Amino acid sequence: MDDDPVRREEVDRGFRLLNHLVSTMRDELLQLGAQVVALTREVDERGAIRKQSVLETLSDQVREARVADEAAAPLRIELSDHQRDKYAVAVPPVPCAELLPICKARCCTLPFRLSTQDLDGGHVRWDYGRPYWNLRRPDGYCVHNDPDGHGCGVYEERPAPCRAFDCRGDARIWLDYEKRIPAAIDAALDVPPGPRKQPRVEVEGRAALRHVVMGIEGESLRRK
Repeated sequence: MDDDPVRREEVDRGFRLLNHLVSTMRDELLQLGAQVVALTREVDERGAIRKQSVLETLSDQVREARVADEAAAPLRIELSDHQRDKYAVAVPPVPCAELLPICKARCCTLPFRLSTQDLDGGHVRWDYGRPYWNLRRPDGYCVHNDPDGHGCGVYEERPAPCRAFDCRGDARIWLDYEKRIPAAIDAALDVPPGPRKQPRVEVEGRAALRHVVMGIEGESLRRK
């Protein structure tokens, strides 16, 4: 029926398609800008355009454009760098059930990005205003965290960062893990880091990885 309510799965897919189109258009604009730079440089240096020379410098210009974009843009569509099977992730031997009454699941206040596998599964909610970070309640906790017992409502389907997280040496969670002394409850909340000058190799690697990750997302959307 025309007045049937829209399912969340339909909304998620619509947003994913829109976000992927935005990312693709952004990347195409970067490549176009790089091509203009390459053409301009060729004209400036030679007074004429040679196709082979442009092609030889274009890949370098595209890389430079992506690096500049990665370093400058504070808001972007972000998927998890972890695109392997989350069910194969090694889980550290942390006795969560024993610790929950003490730590109050402080780890569930940590922000993280979802993978294409998480999005395809449809079990884990993500923030439509900040794709594709996990959705959190106003109190800072993940929406899947039980406010009373602090257990995870999607434990079997939890993302890779949750599976791999080892709280034992993390100062945001414990002042002293062995003595079971938890950190302040707000120590793990999302506090924007101060400005940090990032090494070029780090920025360049992240830009290249983001391009690969969005390619995986595109392939998944095309299969649906």
